[in-house]
Amino acid sequence: MSTTLPLVMVLNRLDAAAAVDVRSDVRDLVQRAGVHEMASAAALLTTELIAGAFERGSRALILYAECDRRHVRVEVGDAFRSGMTPDVSASTETGAIRRRLLDALSDGWGSIVSDDGELVWFDVAIRSPAR
Repeated sequence: MSTTLPLVMVLNRLDAAAAVDVRSDVRDLVQRAGVHEMASAAALLTTELIAGAFERGSRALILYAECDRRHVRVEVGDAFRSGMTPDVSASTETGAIRRRLLDALSDGWGSIVSDDGELVWFDVAIRSPAR
């Protein structure tokens, strides 16, 4: 397994095509690092973070993803529009499903909300294969 350079993207459009592009880029990042078994989980969770931002009404996102010998980490940050209310724990059914996916597939996740926006992240630990 090798360490790859982080992926940093600015998304000025949030739609299904953008989510597919980002999902593919995160999958490629993880695969280039030689951790193929983690690629699907990282791609799925990234899609969920982007979908959550889209549901909150975000207009633009900054995505940061890295994969090293210890973990895969993805962060999605958005800026609030004027009058937008942060809702980290969206009480919708979709939000509940998203939280369950993050709980089940990640080793940790969370969010940081400020007056300027929200950053949501997850980590997936890389485990050594059983011998």
